[in-house]
Amino acid sequence: MAKALQKRAQVTREKILDGLESLLASAEFEEISIAQLANVAGVAVGSVYSHFKDKDALLPALLDRQLERIKARLAELRETG
Repeated sequence: MAKALQKRAQVTREKILDGLESLLASAEFEEISIAQLANVAGVAVGSVYSHFKDKDALLPALLDRQLERIKARLAELRETG
């Protein structure tokens, strides 16, 4: 049961970060509201706050996710030559 909750929490977090990426394609971070982000991500406003302390916590999380993706891609390239 705990694993299912962790998986669901991770999916929600990813939806929020995906929504932020989507919004950043056409708006400045300062212009984006939490309500707007929640709407685009398809989650409740409370869900955003349950995963992120405040709006300022979103950008470091997005950066961390991008860095992890880059590291994974580099590892893949090293393996395949």
